[in-house]
Amino acid sequence: MKASASILIDRSIGETFKIFSDVQKRSLYLPSVTKLDIHSLHTQGRGVEWTEERMEEGVKKTGNLTISSFNQPRSFVVTTHSSGLIFKTRYNFQSAGTSQTKVIISIGGRPKGILSGIMNKFLSK
Repeated sequence: MKASASILIDRSIGETFKIFSDVQKRSLYLPSVTKLDIHSLHTQGRGVEWTEERMEEGVKKTGNLTISSFNQPRSFVVTTHSSGLIFKTRYNFQSAGTSQTKVIISIGGRPKGILSGIMNKFLSK
């Protein structure tokens, strides 16, 4: 499973990356986030871990997330585990002139573990 979307932001690539990659600011661009509990001493960079509550279609969901890759100011990856799957959300940042940034957000999920992977292959046939 993979999906992606993009948006043009009227800020420089550096400013945009700083806002998107700072976990404390997630609710600025993800209005479904209702609560954050950061488990790390820092809020930006590889290794940041947090618990996040969201409202999705009227249902409260909670997940543990980690920034698993961080390449400032070009990209970062957020990883979470849910329902036997590993989800990775990649945020890519491309300059679109001196004061605009194209943000491309891609999400993909794959089965967690060998047994899940084998079962997924049987079920997808």
